[in-house]
Amino acid sequence: MSKLILSVDQDEMSLFNKQYLSLPELCDEIEARLENKPDGRKRKDVAKWKEETNFLIDMYNAKAKFKTYNKVK
Repeated sequence: MSKLILSVDQDEMSLFNKQYLSLPELCDEIEARLENKPDGRKRKDVAKWKEETNFLIDMYNAKAKFKTYNKVK
C-alpha cells in the first residue's frame, strides 16, 4: 500500500532534499537520530522521527554492502 503525500512543510523537505554524498556522513546522521529519540509524549513527534530515520536507513542500506541497519519500529 503506498501513501500519497498531500502537503509537506519546508522543514520536512530539508531532510529529503539533502544529498548525502558519503556513507560515513549518512551513518553519522542515523546514529545521531538513534541517540536523540523523542521521549514518546507526543505521538506526532515520534511518528515523524520514525519516518525520517527509516528514510535515512533505507538510503544507507541501499548503498552499503558491509553494514546495515534495522528499521525502527
